[in-house]
Amino acid sequence: MQYPVILESANAGVISPTLSGQNKIEPRVRGLQDALNFLVRVEGPAYFRGGSKFVCEVKDSDKTGRILPFVFSTEQAYIIDVEENSFRFIMGDGVILKTVAGSDAWSSSTEYALDDYVAHNSVLYRCIQAHTDTTDKEPGVGVSWAAYWAERADGLPYEVSNKYLEAGLSAINRTQSADVLFLADGTHVIQTLSRHNHDNWKVADFESEDGPYMDRNVKEENKLTPSAKTGTVTVTASGAGFEPFEDIDVGRHIRLRHGDVGAYKVGWGIITEFTDATHVNVEVKREFGAITATDVWWMGAWSETTGYPTNVGFINESFAASSTKAQTQTHWKSNSFDIYDFGPTNEKDEVLDDSAYSKTIGGSDQINPIHSISWAQYLVLLTGGGVWRLVTTANEPIRPKNGTFRLDCGVKAADIDPVRIGPKTVFVQKNGKKVYALQYKFENDGLTEELLSRLGGKLFSVGIKEIAYQETPEPYLWCLLNDGTLVCMLYDPSEKVVGCLPVTLGGGSGGDAVVESIAVIPGQNDRDHLYLRVKRTLISGVVRTIERMTLGHTPYDVAQEEADILARQKECFFVDCGMVYRGEPTDTIDGLEIFNGETVRILADGAVHPERVVENGQITLQYTASIIHVGLGYGGHLAPARREFDTKYGTSHGHAKRLEKAAVLVRESLDIRYGPALNSLTKASLGKSNRKLGQPTLLFTGEIPLAIEGRWDMICPDVYIAHDSPTPCEVQRIDRFISVEDN
Repeated sequence: MQYPVILESANAGVISPTLSGQNKIEPRVRGLQDALNFLVRVEGPAYFRGGSKFVCEVKDSDKTGRILPFVFSTEQAYIIDVEENSFRFIMGDGVILKTVAGSDAWSSSTEYALDDYVAHNSVLYRCIQAHTDTTDKEPGVGVSWAAYWAERADGLPYEVSNKYLEAGLSAINRTQSADVLFLADGTHVIQTLSRHNHDNWKVADFESEDGPYMDRNVKEENKLTPSAKTGTVTVTASGAGFEPFEDIDVGRHIRLRHGDVGAYKVGWGIITEFTDATHVNVEVKREFGAITATDVWWMGAWSETTGYPTNVGFINESFAASSTKAQTQTHWKSNSFDIYDFGPTNEKDEVLDDSAYSKTIGGSDQINPIHSISWAQYLVLLTGGGVWRLVTTANEPIRPKNGTFRLDCGVKAADIDPVRIGPKTVFVQKNGKKVYALQYKFENDGLTEELLSRLGGKLFSVGIKEIAYQETPEPYLWCLLNDGTLVCMLYDPSEKVVGCLPVTLGGGSGGDAVVESIAVIPGQNDRDHLYLRVKRTLISGVVRTIERMTLGHTPYDVAQEEADILARQKECFFVDCGMVYRGEPTDTIDGLEIFNGETVRILADGAVHPERVVENGQITLQYTASIIHVGLGYGGHLAPARREFDTKYGTSHGHAKRLEKAAVLVRESLDIRYGPALNSLTKASLGKSNRKLGQPTLLFTGEIPLAIEGRWDMICPDVYIAHDSPTPCEVQRIDRFISVEDN
């Protein structure tokens, strides 16, 4: 007797072998035994992923880097390529360039900042040292111009400087408000990257005002005395053995209180010069109350001495930061009306509801640094010892004088930026091998965690490096692994769907590509776009590129006329690091220098063209075409999960089984292979094609019988569907008909 074992939906993704014996768990019905480079939709179909489109080469292919999203709106979004000492900017499918025609003309007596660009005598210059221009600094002409300007070729990628070294790029944490990106890494002052135009960005230090501060001095004998109340003054420390100042305190804030109860006067300033351990010069920012000694003083919490915040965020309209070298478990929030104001009180030393505050995690037996801040209707701090929530009485708004931190979740968090998906905070466990979602539940007044990676746990064995969320066209959480491969997690909580699938990028002669960083920004057609920073070792050498993942092909929901299908086939995109020619019919494609010596795949006007080896940056086709896609090849496959099933003998477990027949239902697909294993594949017959050379074979929709010779085995028989062509493939259903031995 034959028993049907049917895969009608693959949206549970790859099922971990640790769950092989748990046949009764519902996701196994929707699960896969194995897969590569197939993604799934919430509705269930599995489809061959689209290719990655080449955007640009990075500045220096010998250096690792990182990409960051910058989203002002759904219409204005950028990818920032971060390398050591350099930011470059990408919008859509191109890097932003700087030209002579698009730059302001140089002008004498003008104040120029670092990274300002000017055009002078039809030459482009970039400011390398801030200055006010005079005749001797005239670009290309003045006697000392080379100390202030660097000549740039016209039309090169627009670039601004940063302070970061290659080894520290992974430590950068970010948050954004409108046109300003805030960057923290614990080593440098918080940086701001502000957009003024597509090709006009400015980097600056975050200049906080009046704090934040370390705890108030508690030793009455340790006092500070200012030499004057305003201007640049000398502050002197007094007290037995009291030597509070260091040479690296320059730039640190200092706060003094004078006066009696009811008449307090609080002033603050910034240390501008170190004299010795008991004397510093201070630029007064708010007038000191007196020039007498006071034991009520505070020293700045953010400085080279104490370290700088490692992570940043926003709490409603307030700026927030946390975890320095000296205060790893402390969190700071700015004044409610000014993100730069960190004054804990007003000038009368009164704590107001909108004052800034600092709060420290207490009641823990471990001192684990805060890795990240997450804010919804509640404040969450993720640490290596668990997840803490700031709790207030009756859930009242957070104020300086209320709130305590409570350990709401014992799952230890990795130092990886979390993402927000609706009301949930999704983060990676400390070992990098599990993904959790946190959500506040009113019924228990606390956070509850959900393990998202349970079914596909085996896919994360090498650990996660970064995560990024793509909401549309499908809700995908992309996980970049430490080995440079990807896991795409389909996650739709409203449909109770979670499924994980592995993804690799074509790497040419050097094997699979290594993805170094990922980011998602909104793009055209109400779609989110996944960008990748990719390293390949090709015949031409090590090449690092920025690429954008494409859909490849989107089948229509209703049947189409043949002419419509053929027209859309021309736009299919199933090559990696792919480049596009669109124009008058041609048989020659150039500009392929990075592929020199490599074998590339080609789709020409929707037809699969024989592969070509790139020579001198060029290939020649057998025929002309007007829409040509060229890039590196990649393949994919999937196999339904092995399942035990009910028979007239009871469960099929413990009985020998044999595959009698099988079938697959596909939609708008080509070049399908199948078999009982990946090393035993047969090309599926999709009917005859009478088309001429250069004309595409019509995409096939329908059921394909699979002629697989079965054999008796105790294991549920496998059926593999494979695809290795620059064409679409969508699997909607796989039917296996299995006989069970009567014993």
